[in-house]
Amino acid sequence: TLMKPPPPPPPPPKVEKPPEPEVEEKIEEPQSEPEPLPDVPDEQPAGDTGLDAEGTAGSDAFGLVGRKGGKGLLGGGGGDPNTWYAGLAKNALLDVLSDNDDLRRKGYSAIVKVWIEPDGTVKRCELAKGSGNQEIDSLLIRQLAKFKRIKDAPPPGMQQPLKWKISSRI
Repeated sequence: TLMKPPPPPPPPPKVEKPPEPEVEEKIEEPQSEPEPLPDVPDEQPAGDTGLDAEGTAGSDAFGLVGRKGGKGLLGGGGGDPNTWYAGLAKNALLDVLSDNDDLRRKGYSAIVKVWIEPDGTVKRCELAKGSGNQEIDSLLIRQLAKFKRIKDAPPPGMQQPLKWKISSRI
């Protein structure tokens, strides 16, 4: 059997519009002019705040200043060339080690020493402290023999050998 739908709700009650309030005329009183503030030069922010973007019209309300080249806020951006080069060389070594699938699938920790010629060629590379596993150590020695060159030359006077602890976790 079909049921009848409920009846529609009753229409909302009509609300009478309240009468408009009477408008009072306001008489303007002369205002006293504010005291002029003394001219104080704007304070410059302490150092540049480091954005790498072209300026546009208007202000960003934060006093941010563009710094070309993306220099960071902290430090002068100079850095230590020896530290930079050691990181570059370590990444090159890790690339060589990761080329071996067997070695990449093992967990180990070893210490490696590397001597680099002034033109960036690897003069000598040795396993200073092995992993404790003969199979892994022989794989490491085989891969270290393939470490021939770093794309950039080392900075003049760089201390050698470079020494890294290489760890691989499964």
